[in-house]
Amino acid sequence: MMKNSELDLSNIDLTYEEALEILEETINSLETNEHSLDEALNKFEQGQILATYCLKLLTEAELKIRSIMEEHKISSPEEDYF
Repeated sequence: MMKNSELDLSNIDLTYEEALEILEETINSLETNEHSLDEALNKFEQGQILATYCLKLLTEAELKIRSIMEEHKISSPEEDYF
């Protein structure tokens, strides 16, 4: 498990799936209520960092998909409705 001091967005080297799995484990761990306040705060912080990282990866993937669609002149389903 990563230490919070080692965990920031600039040095995470995980796939989306790996980060999501750790995030889910962190959430499950917090839901047990078997932590001291300090431990719970550290886990919460780790979860927030991982959630932000996952969102960053999803946003990058979405931008790449949009770029490919524009490059190949593919309309998105959203555009078909407007």
